[in-house]
Amino acid sequence: MTLVKFEIYNDGEWWCARGIGVDIFTQGKTLDELMRNMKEAVELHFEEELS
Repeated sequence: MTLVKFEIYNDGEWWCARGIGVDIFTQGKTLDELMRNMKEAVELHFEEELS
């Protein structure tokens, strides 16, 4: 299992997540949307390692 830490912040209109130590960034209008997008971004970023 790969663990990724994120810095999560609200820029006023969007919830944003920036990976710490990895080149991953995503955003969502709600925290639920952000969490789904973070999961997808991590899966895509590590796709080759996971297959």
